Amino acid sequence: EVIYLIFNEGYAATAGDDLVRPGLCLEAQRLGHMLAGLMPEDAEVFGLLALMEIQASRLPARIGPDGALLTLTEQNRARWDQLL
Repeated sequence: EVIYLIFNEGYAATAGDDLVRPGLCLEAQRLGHMLAGLMPEDAEVFGLLALMEIQASRLPARIGPDGALLTLTEQNRARWDQLL
């Protein structure tokens, strides 16, 4: 739960001037991968990783030119990270 809370704070920041904090998302993903290495039999860990990665793939398209958050339908899907 803590790893997802870190990710969520990066995905939709509740404090500070930035609406999105990609560094927190990356750190949560790093911790998730570390946990998956320690618990390779735990499907919940891999579900968490999948959730974080699909959300992280959309990070580059979440902020519009005016600095406002964009809804899923407003995002330019060409900006999504296809490798995640």
